Amino acid sequence: FTEIFPPTTSGVTVSEENALQYAAVYSAIRVLADTVAAIPLNIYRSLPGDAKERARTHYLFDLLHRKPNPEMSAADWQSLIMVNLNTWGNSYHEIERNAGRVVALWPRKPNKIKAKRREGGALYYEHRLSDGSKREIPADRMLHISGLTLDGIQGLSPIGYHKEAIGLGIATERFGAAFFGNGARPTTILKHPGELGPQS
Repeated sequence: FTEIFPPTTSGVTVSEENALQYAAVYSAIRVLADTVAAIPLNIYRSLPGDAKERARTHYLFDLLHRKPNPEMSAADWQSLIMVNLNTWGNSYHEIERNAGRVVALWPRKPNKIKAKRREGGALYYEHRLSDGSKREIPADRMLHISGLTLDGIQGLSPIGYHKEAIGLGIATERFGAAFFGNGARPTTILKHPGELGPQS
C-alpha cells in the first residue's frame, strides 16, 4: 500500500522513508517525537466538582503509562506514533484483548495497512503481510490515529504534500556533496577561440 509519488521537478524520487535521509526532515520529526515521548500518558478519574485524580488502579493505566505491549515502553510507543504521523500521516495499532479487556497495542507499519469500507458501510482495515497475503482487521480491533485528514479517516502524508520542497533539498545536498567530493572543481571547461582582453 506504499504510495509511489511521481518524481519531483528536481528529478529526485521522494518517499516517506527516504525523506528521513534529508537532515531537515529527520531533525524536525526527531524533535516532535522526542517531545511527545517525554510527556507521560495518564488516565484520570473524575471526582466530585471539577477535581480529578490519576486512575492508577484502572486496568489501562499501566498499559498506556508504562508498556503498551511487552516489547515497547510507553515513550518508544509515543515516539513511534509521531514518526508515523509525520511521515505517512497515519499510525495504526492492532488491539489485543483477553476476556474483553485490552492487554496490548501492537504497532502496524502504515504502508502495510489500508482503511476500507464494505458495501454496507462498515469500516475495516486490510493488513498486507510479508508473504503478500492479506488479512482483515475489524475497526474495533484497530487503534487508528490520523493526522490532517480530508475524510475524517485517512490521514494525509506530509511527505507527499511537500515532496517538491524535500526533493529540492535532497537534490541540493547531492549536488553539493558531489561538487566538494570532486575537490570543488567544476566539471566543465570554457574555451575561447581568440585572446581575451579587457573588453571580452
